Amino acid sequence: MKTVLVTGATGFIGPHLVGLLNSQGYFVKCLARKTSNISQLSEIAEICYGDVTKLDTLPRALRGTDVVVHLAAIRGDRPISMNEYWAVNFTGTANLLKSCRVEGVRRFIYCSTVGVMGWIENPPADETCKLRPVGPYHVTKARAEELVREYMSQGMVEGTIVRPGITYGVGDTDGMIFKLTQLLARKRFIWIGNGTNRVHLVATENLTEGFRTIIDNESSIGETYIVTDPAPITMERVVHTICDTLGIDPPILRVPTPVARNLAVAAEKFGMATHPRRASMFNPARVDILTRDRCYDISKARSLGYAPQLSTSTGLRRAAEWIKSRQLV
Repeated sequence: MKTVLVTGATGFIGPHLVGLLNSQGYFVKCLARKTSNISQLSEIAEICYGDVTKLDTLPRALRGTDVVVHLAAIRGDRPISMNEYWAVNFTGTANLLKSCRVEGVRRFIYCSTVGVMGWIENPPADETCKLRPVGPYHVTKARAEELVREYMSQGMVEGTIVRPGITYGVGDTDGMIFKLTQLLARKRFIWIGNGTNRVHLVATENLTEGFRTIIDNESSIGETYIVTDPAPITMERVVHTICDTLGIDPPILRVPTPVARNLAVAAEKFGMATHPRRASMFNPARVDILTRDRCYDISKARSLGYAPQLSTSTGLRRAAEWIKSRQLV
């Protein structure tokens, strides 16, 4: 029986992945800080207390481990310094890699993001696209990717890099789809553009299946894989699916993209002048998220055996139903 150590398992993806790996016969350990909420993990995994930013806490957790799945990261845009992003997303990865080498853990699966490729000029993008990260999250994840690749090229780990699309699903109370659902339910969402741009999301169920496929197949060693739902979906369809599930009317008011971008630039400048440590809720990056095409080619992952079963429409309905049932809107 192989032993898998999952970092960042207290995030919403972790319990889903741990449950799936348990069902496949793996023995699962989870790295968690003593302040973390482990209520969803304590009965399905062995808890190893440690912190990726503290090198001396990692060797004991890694002992006897066959595979590391590194999910821990500061995700998205936060009102924090760039140093904090570096500490977790880059230095945390470096600490794990160093400890894996010391403890003889060869297999290292790194969870990156499609965002390291930046905005896609000619979609769909595949794994050969150059890294063009924008913003602290994507910049630090891209640099950590490069570090993992350095360890791989020198034969120090048998690594695989996974680039998920925008992740959503049951349990997520922090991501794009959760925030969009709240805005729609509270009548605070305003259309930007015509909604015909496509996004390529990944439901938790599909992403965990992607990780399982990669763990099960040693031919994935040394490779990078984009993992998303089966097909992209228009922003208009995303909004209508969520609204239908919540039983509300979709918003009517629309703002042309150029107008929204000019307003976002002004709002960001004002925000930086008045609250330099607080990310503006309305900025050019958020306009891009709502209006630009982001589609990806997952044929490489499919050739490995990745077979996403859940459509985005079904996944969105499940997520919105869960959010509604928990009275989070």
